[in-house]
Amino acid sequence: MRSAEILGVITIGFPFCAFKVLTGKTALERLPMPWGAFVGGFLLALGMLDLVINVTDLVFLIFKGKRIASTCTLTLAAGVFRRGWKELGTSLDVMLSFTLVAIMVGGGFFRDFDKATLVLWDVSVVFNVLGAGLNRLVGSLGNLRQAE
Repeated sequence: MRSAEILGVITIGFPFCAFKVLTGKTALERLPMPWGAFVGGFLLALGMLDLVINVTDLVFLIFKGKRIASTCTLTLAAGVFRRGWKELGTSLDVMLSFTLVAIMVGGGFFRDFDKATLVLWDVSVVFNVLGAGLNRLVGSLGNLRQAE
């Protein structure tokens, strides 16, 4: 279902990119060197690579009706590393993104964001929470259709 995949990119893929980039930026600013550069640089690079993948997938889903890339960098890397490991890569990406949100919320780090960055953070969290619920609902409806 193409609309569900588009919804997934918008409500899961893009927010996960924002979580990585904004946490990376925070790490660069707040962690002592060399940890700030290592952790922050890694998260920024991962978030930007994921953004390229998600923008590419969104464009192809809209105009061609199919994805051309994996859902994220970790999924792509896991699939290349070992056949059948794509699901592990996706699971690691979900765990990483949720861990970053927990760290940012638990540490109160997003309170230091400027207004525009805070809006991006808030929109990403709202889209991601709603997207998770909608994704689950769409999946359940699909299962009901198959059961008939």
